[in-house]
Parts: sequence; C-alpha cells; structure tokens
Amino acid sequence: MNYLKNSSGDALVVDLLKVRLGHEARASVQPLLNGSWHIQTIGDPSPKVLVQLLCSYATVQTLIGYASSKESLSISFDGNSYEGCMLDQPIYDIIVPRADRKCIVDFDIAVTG
Repeated sequence: MNYLKNSSGDALVVDLLKVRLGHEARASVQPLLNGSWHIQTIGDPSPKVLVQLLCSYATVQTLIGYASSKESLSISFDGNSYEGCMLDQPIYDIIVPRADRKCIVDFDIAVTG
C-alpha cells in the first residue's frame, strides 16, 4: 500500500505518482589552467527520495508547514519504505483550478531511516 504519513502516523490524502531514490554527493569542482577539470568528491553521497504526488490545495499547505518545521515523514511506494524530512519547500502547480483545486507537488526527502 502506498502512503505518506507524518511523525504522528497520520496519513495524508495523496496519490503518489513517482518516488525515486537518489543520492546527493558533495564535490569540489575546479577548472584547471590547461582547460581540464579537477573533481573531488567529499565524503559519501547522502540518500534522498524525489517525490511527485497529486493532492488538494489544502494538503499542499500542510506539506509547506511540514517543510518549514522539518517534520519527520514516512513514505511507502511500490513495496519500498523511507523515512526523513523535506530538504526544501515543495514546488506545486494547480492543475484543476476549480473548487477542489488539485495540485501536482514535487519535493525531496532527506532519507534518515
């Protein structure tokens, strides 16, 4: 079962469209005098989950609050589960501009568990 829950275990009413695991590496990139590049990776890459979902505008406001307070979120999609908090504010587009105001929302979760 696919879900997105807050730290209290309350499930948000969303339709998860995409959940992709990625890694964010820290690197120092310097151009050299001969025109080539020197790239140095610093530490191990940090896992993150890229999420895209469909929800109401009211749920978008809830997600914005979670991003601001760094609320711990649990997500399960296609048999894989992740836990963490949002890295930045969610980006959203209103796709049904009527009373229900459906939105497509994108955000990243820093995986901590």
